[in-house]
Amino acid sequence: MVLRYLALILFSLWSNIIFSQIFQKENLSIDNVNYSLEVGKEEQKLPYFTINNNSTSELKRIDLGTSDPEVFNYNSVVEFQTTRLPNLGVFFTVAVAAPGGSDTEFEISIIKFSNHQLQLMNAPVWDLMVEDGFYLGKINDHDGVEAVTWKYIPDKNEYHAGAHRYQINIYNLKNNKFELAKSLPTKNKYKNGIDALKEFDFNFHNQLTDFNVYQKYR
Repeated sequence: MVLRYLALILFSLWSNIIFSQIFQKENLSIDNVNYSLEVGKEEQKLPYFTINNNSTSELKRIDLGTSDPEVFNYNSVVEFQTTRLPNLGVFFTVAVAAPGGSDTEFEISIIKFSNHQLQLMNAPVWDLMVEDGFYLGKINDHDGVEAVTWKYIPDKNEYHAGAHRYQINIYNLKNNKFELAKSLPTKNKYKNGIDALKEFDFNFHNQLTDFNVYQKYR
């Protein structure tokens, strides 16, 4: 009986080690203060993004995967990138990937650290598939930082690998929030989002492809 009890304890500890994983962690200096950044995923829980003040141990956290909890609770991996843009400062682009049988679902969150708080800049977050994409930056020389997403419009008679119409959304940055300014459906069908953008004379790099989780699960 005692041996069985000890075996259950050891199995529980082993399970926690296996299923409680930190997928990415790094240090960053913002305004001369050192912070630890971390994204992770625990078994049967939503992934998360945290920033920790190394001097005061003050912790800020945002839960991820909220756009589709059933999918991202069950099977997901998470990765973040740190970017600095003029007039915007430091922000974090966080990708959560949920690999599926025929496609992979991605949730993209844009998070800014301002006034010692984590602020989600794109609410609702962008829910994308392998065929979709996003761009964050200047669209032209006259405007400030904007964002663009493109998503294929599924049809019941179309396959993932086929041609689709696309919905292109343009977001303006107002008060540290990306607000939907314009939505452009394509007239024609395209095999990828980059070709769909050309219908409106857009030529953006798909920043979704910069993530290792995209390259792994596309």
